[in-house]
Amino acid sequence: MQSSGHNDLIKEKRGDRMENTIIVGNQQYDVNVLEEAGFKIESNFKAHGYYIVSNCVGYEVELNDSCDGGRLRDSETGEVSDWTELEYIEPENADSEDGEWIIPIWGGVPLNQVMRI
Repeated sequence: MQSSGHNDLIKEKRGDRMENTIIVGNQQYDVNVLEEAGFKIESNFKAHGYYIVSNCVGYEVELNDSCDGGRLRDSETGEVSDWTELEYIEPENADSEDGEWIIPIWGGVPLNQVMRI
């Protein structure tokens, strides 16, 4: 099995046929099975960072070229969200000047908590 990167679409040879698989985190998934289950699989997803939800779940984060929008890929399922515009959340404390930018999908991902890849 050959892979040019952590999350690249790869070809795996099984017997005398080639089967598309995708590596997400440390899991390998059959692209055909995921697509039949309704997941959108995009091989051109370029992760810029990673957001950890829990010990075993997280999202890869991709920002668009102008950095005013983003999308996520689920580390468990490989599902890729639609592109969405970033939102600014005002600080709860009026004395604070620190608000935060979030990607407002799948519960909201605060960009100040995204680890850069």
